[in-house]
Amino acid sequence: MIVERCGLHRRPAAFFFFSGHKYAADMLLTFLRGTAIVLGALALAASWLDVETYVTAWIGLVLLFVAIAGLGSRQAFAAGLLFGVIYIAVALKWAPHMLALTLNSDTDQWKPWLVFLAIASWEAIPFALLSSAVTSAAGGAFPIWLCAGGWIAMERFWPRVFPWSLAHTQIGLPPMVQVAELGGIYLVSFVILYFCIGIGVQASRKDFTVRLASCVPLMLVVASLVFGWFRLAAFENAAAQQKTIRVGVVQFDPRYIDATKKMRLASEQLQPVDLLLWPESTLGTYSTAVKGLDEIRRDIKVAHMPFLDWKQARGLGAWLLAGGKTFEPGASDEGPYYQTAYLVDTDGEFRGRYYKRSLMPIGEYMPLEHKFPDLHDWAQLSQQAAWGTSDAPLQVKDGVPVGVLLCYEDIVAEMSRRSVAEGAELLVSLINASAFEDPLALEQHLRLATLRSVENRRTLIRCSGTGVSACIAPTGEVLSQLPTHTEGQFAVEAQLNSGRTVYNRVGFLLPHLAAVVVGYYVLKDHYLTRYAAKGHAKQSQTE
Repeated sequence: MIVERCGLHRRPAAFFFFSGHKYAADMLLTFLRGTAIVLGALALAASWLDVETYVTAWIGLVLLFVAIAGLGSRQAFAAGLLFGVIYIAVALKWAPHMLALTLNSDTDQWKPWLVFLAIASWEAIPFALLSSAVTSAAGGAFPIWLCAGGWIAMERFWPRVFPWSLAHTQIGLPPMVQVAELGGIYLVSFVILYFCIGIGVQASRKDFTVRLASCVPLMLVVASLVFGWFRLAAFENAAAQQKTIRVGVVQFDPRYIDATKKMRLASEQLQPVDLLLWPESTLGTYSTAVKGLDEIRRDIKVAHMPFLDWKQARGLGAWLLAGGKTFEPGASDEGPYYQTAYLVDTDGEFRGRYYKRSLMPIGEYMPLEHKFPDLHDWAQLSQQAAWGTSDAPLQVKDGVPVGVLLCYEDIVAEMSRRSVAEGAELLVSLINASAFEDPLALEQHLRLATLRSVENRRTLIRCSGTGVSACIAPTGEVLSQLPTHTEGQFAVEAQLNSGRTVYNRVGFLLPHLAAVVVGYYVLKDHYLTRYAAKGHAKQSQTE
């Protein structure tokens, strides 16, 4: 332990400049633990604030595991909870303002902060559970790799508002994230955490030496990096032989009246292209009965307010993929509405529609609102949202299958995986993002989306109203992008791929296996404890 390694149990007077009482040693140790926890949380948060600070994520986690060495399970739980709350609060510092806008709480300033505190505390519980488990593993109750396994099980199953992962802290280190094609973000997170727990546990011991227990996670990190370097080189060599499609991306905030006119002018400057992308929320709200732009009129049976200038989307010289909304005939002003991506040909006919499959909590619906309808009104959500069900890609010009994502679906791994499994050779994400005024939030959104390319080895093209519009290669490299809160456009030759990765085929097998193994150990420990307790009671009765 830290006290023993520093010799505090042998030389308290010289070390403290005090009378040498144990109370003073305990107070200093508590201060050192607290400092390490706070610094560790800030270091982990720093890896989210700047993509180039990926190394601070490793430092922050090691500091946490060193700090909790020697604590009991409950104390470690509290330390981990504190660590998690600080980390979330700093990394997502833009969230309270966003929640204020989402909840329309200009008059109730306490509401967004209360919701954010609840979210941060909820998101911090996995850190608390992890810390408690690590202290038990350090005492020899079970192997430390089981803690890393438990963590990735929580990354998969713990209900989160923001689906972040430790893997996303390593975007700035491309070789490290290439193993995502084998096990998704979960394999990357496992490698990181297994190494950090091993180092933290070993460093906190008085007899710290290089042991096999610490060499195994180190070798796993090295193996991941070597695999990544080879895969990056392989994709670079094969890129010239892959089929491509030329895609034009237009970034304009769709909230403004003249936005569609600007989008058209920008689109004409990009010609010739095979496919044009406009952001989410640009084409209006139409009935499912409408077959094309020529059928749209200011009739509530056909279109709902606001009536946008749809004529700008006709005759562009290329097929257009743009966002809007759809309602079933007879729906009221409150909906329900499908968030929709419309595929429009050069004559203005709708060649396909994609309905959003994963709705945003709090922004589009409130969790548990079906059981407690008052939650919908409490969040001041004016419309009812409907869920799409089809994973099928849209067939764009020349029959290229494109997997479509809307809004925050590009940060939900399952959405991309299912689209690619259905045959998508390219991934496209249409985003509004006007609610996120802080550039940091938009940049973090891009980072969360980046690993969708690596997991499925597909080019991902993001078209956002306020940023970040970008083209991401199958290796996770950002090939082109536009700054946040700017107007602009770019064209890119997007690589098409048809093969499927190990991750795309087996999906969430790794975290599911981890959950089974952890569950086995928990049940085994539970029944062994009960058996020992019964044996002890029986022996006492006999005596």
